[in-house]
Amino acid sequence: MRGILKLSILSIVVIGTAITAYARHIASEAPRAPEFDQSFVPRQAAAQPRRWSGKVESTCPMPASPPRDPAICIAAPDKPVYARGDAIGARISWRNVPANSSFVLYLVRDQPDEETASIRYLGPTGALVLRAIPVSGDGSMNFSWNGREFACAPADGPMLCQQTADVGRYRIAAMLYDRSAVTIVGWPDRDPPIVIALSTSPAFVVRGAPDLGEIVRSLWWAAMDQAMAQHEIEASSILVGDMTGRGLKLYQRGARICAQIAANPPYRSTLEACAPKAVMLGDAGLMPIKKADIVVTGHVTVTAGALSRARAIVLAQAVANKPYRPRVAFDHQPSNEESGYDYQRDGDYQVWSRAHPAATTYLGDSISEAIYRPDLGGGWVIVVNEIMAGGSLPDSQRFADKVLVFVSPDGKACALETRKYRGDPFAQDPKTVKFSCP
Repeated sequence: MRGILKLSILSIVVIGTAITAYARHIASEAPRAPEFDQSFVPRQAAAQPRRWSGKVESTCPMPASPPRDPAICIAAPDKPVYARGDAIGARISWRNVPANSSFVLYLVRDQPDEETASIRYLGPTGALVLRAIPVSGDGSMNFSWNGREFACAPADGPMLCQQTADVGRYRIAAMLYDRSAVTIVGWPDRDPPIVIALSTSPAFVVRGAPDLGEIVRSLWWAAMDQAMAQHEIEASSILVGDMTGRGLKLYQRGARICAQIAANPPYRSTLEACAPKAVMLGDAGLMPIKKADIVVTGHVTVTAGALSRARAIVLAQAVANKPYRPRVAFDHQPSNEESGYDYQRDGDYQVWSRAHPAATTYLGDSISEAIYRPDLGGGWVIVVNEIMAGGSLPDSQRFADKVLVFVSPDGKACALETRKYRGDPFAQDPKTVKFSCP
């Protein structure tokens, strides 16, 4: 999102139900749900004033004998504690405001002190209105925010996005601008508006069960990184879930929050990722966890007798490559020495390449799909992209195809269908059609 204020992205967490049975034996005690509930209260009870360097602070409440300077005041919200998603109300007053002015209301975190101002908390903050509210002279109004919408510009067009304020401690800031036309989100004004007065409300607390989406993602990524580093998996798709953490379930074990990361067949996983609950709770709400705070245990293995993804791909590439390998000079991107080019002897590389258009051609045999089919006895359906790369041949003399390959559980591979790389889809659906090698 682009905007004058950057909004934190409130991600949707999808808490899965049961994960695969073979991963459940990790737990030495019965998992229970994380204890983030309606009793959540940030550790620091007293709100500290938030400083806004370089901007005018208004006196709130306003004095009986007002100065001539413009002033704005946002009074205390209608109550000190809200549940997640509750509407939040406040009263705003202004005085001595020049004509054609406006104000915008923002939800801001109540950081405990300046030393922690750089700490990142989870959950959205930002503008609560889509358009600036025009004001002039003296006046007042009641304002109510539904607690579930922030101004955003996902495609540079201002709109309200559904994002619920997360648990934590907040203030509402009222910024009085020197003009009525203010770009709140989207491409900023070339001539930025000037804040002529500012007021922040007393702090209030949002309680409830926080969105644990980013916690889930962090645990999943830590487990995936470790399994990759130990060469137990070569693709993230082997693990249940994805980069959004979808499909995982968090639970609390003592003072830690954990997730079991199961694997898709034919793999099995005993991976468990945990982080101390204490590092997730700050004075102003839920904080992201650092990778250094996450401990991952367990391993990923291939079920006995099954064909691994890596082995199936090797077999699929071998059979798919056969008609294409003779049409290129190399099976890999060659070095200058391998291709026969020598700068001292041949001079300009482009001139040499045009004179030897096929000398550096090589076979690109990437994988776009690798689907395990337990319904076919544990075989793999794999799509191999066969592309002539390198060289300086015209497109009319190059090939770019996709080959559908079936690899049976006993390691027999056969090419089933070939299509142009950017042409029509396969006539047979790799995910559902019953395949077998002749």
